[in-house]
Amino acid sequence: MVPKLILFIFVFFTEFSTGVFSGEPAPKEFRILFLRDSVVFGSKLNHAEILPVAMQKYLRQYIANKKTSVISAGVSGYSTLQKFYFAEKRGFGVSPDLVLFGVALNNMVAPQSAAKAWKEVENNLLSLKKLCDPNDNTLVVAIFPYFGQVTAKAKSLKPQERLTAFLDKNEIAYFDLTKDFLNHPNAVSLFLTSDKNYLSHEGAEFSGKLLAGYLKSFVNPLNGNPYAVSRIEFYETLADFEGGEYFRTCQTSKGISLKKSRDDYPTSGSYTSPPFASPFPITEILPTWNVDRPTSTGFTVYFQVSEDGRSWSEWLFLGRDGATPVSLQKEVHTTGAVVDVDFMQLTRNFRYFRWRIELFTQVPKISPSLRRFAVCYGNSSGDEEIFKKFSEEKTSPRGWVRRLEMPYYSQLTHEKDITEAMRYCICCPTSVRMVLGYYGISKSEKEICDLNLDPEYNIWGGWPRSAQTLYTFGFRAYVTQIRSFEEIKSYIARGIPLIMSIRAKKGELPSAPYYENVVHVLVISGLTEDGHVWVEDPYNTDGKMGPRLWTQAEVEKTLIGTGGVVVIAEPISK
Repeated sequence: MVPKLILFIFVFFTEFSTGVFSGEPAPKEFRILFLRDSVVFGSKLNHAEILPVAMQKYLRQYIANKKTSVISAGVSGYSTLQKFYFAEKRGFGVSPDLVLFGVALNNMVAPQSAAKAWKEVENNLLSLKKLCDPNDNTLVVAIFPYFGQVTAKAKSLKPQERLTAFLDKNEIAYFDLTKDFLNHPNAVSLFLTSDKNYLSHEGAEFSGKLLAGYLKSFVNPLNGNPYAVSRIEFYETLADFEGGEYFRTCQTSKGISLKKSRDDYPTSGSYTSPPFASPFPITEILPTWNVDRPTSTGFTVYFQVSEDGRSWSEWLFLGRDGATPVSLQKEVHTTGAVVDVDFMQLTRNFRYFRWRIELFTQVPKISPSLRRFAVCYGNSSGDEEIFKKFSEEKTSPRGWVRRLEMPYYSQLTHEKDITEAMRYCICCPTSVRMVLGYYGISKSEKEICDLNLDPEYNIWGGWPRSAQTLYTFGFRAYVTQIRSFEEIKSYIARGIPLIMSIRAKKGELPSAPYYENVVHVLVISGLTEDGHVWVEDPYNTDGKMGPRLWTQAEVEKTLIGTGGVVVIAEPISK
């Protein structure tokens, strides 16, 4: 489960002019209130060069259907306590959707001030969280490594480790940008040469782009309005792959593999699908892949989109796994299209897409093989005419009143090798583990976590990654979108549980053991005759083990109403 408070681990910010104002946001405007102190004060940079400007610039590039405004509220000399008071007294007067709260770690390592600084930061983070929750504001706390961490030969990350332990304990999510700074080819250039406490123009651009890339999902999340439609396209037979482009690859009994030259496989090859024409404009794309990937092999996935089927966007990076080259193309946005970790959001009139998979091997005698690819594509713009023309009417099947018995597992497990920090982040692999258990496959939490870990984003909760894990155990696994309660009935009637991704605001889930705003992954394991839903919730903060009953309205609000994303594992007939 991912709680409402999100924490970024960062270095220092530069100063925007104070610029606090009041008034209601314009239609389709998303406001970010940026609270900062003297450490993040912009020194010796022009207004156009500083971090908030860069962040706003990239957010507006990534998201074309909504205006994003970054409201600066930084004041030189402010401590975390003063920032808290500022937010409490004045900050919410600008009606922000998200509060970005800057924290510096340098005070937490200075011997003369460390104890006091830690106490102040921890207390004020908890106080600010309590302040944001009643106002339905998302809080994002930003912290980077300080200059000494970037230049030290022995790079100690103890401040970050202490901070993340505190956040995990208090169920505060975070995003650690430390590695992005440390992996920069010239990290020193990210700071001013005249004052190492502040970001340079390059550092502001670098940080702004990274921040915008993460924040875009808060600005423009998936939604499921009453007029949303979705379809899914499978590629798994010879006929499905016809018309595609093979480069050092070919069809085999295992799917698409590298093409042998004499007795050896080439080190790399690719397959590009033929263009697919959607009958309606597309606003989101959710891909899935089922790949046999032996040790020392790997693959990458890319997508292109087009409005007319002739002029195509650049290739956008959707994911990778295994042994892949270090220097990969990883562009994740273009005009009107942006990748948000594991799905694409489109804000122009795109009707066409095509995908490419690149296969790699470090051992000439073995090759990875693409067995199956699926693309769920949808339109959630709310266009009633599109809905009337393309929605598919569902009727209740027979046999939907049932419960699918499965072993219950808690993500708060004390299983060996599951750290305290992991327990608050592994709802997705825990849900995968329960579904495997339903099919009679028993695996440890650590085994499933290792398979589910996305190396690109260092998360356990990716949708296509979960499908790939299920495929590893012999299932036809894919990601799709549920647009009606009848579709849930259809899967349950067939004896297939659904791994569902929900987003809920405080008070929308009275049947759940938690009460804050959440993003979470659970399993639907059955339905009752009166329409209640059996849910296997891995986040059992109240200690209850086993299924819970949710109302149909709760599922429609938090699943179908927020994109309807589910992961399905179908047994393969032999």
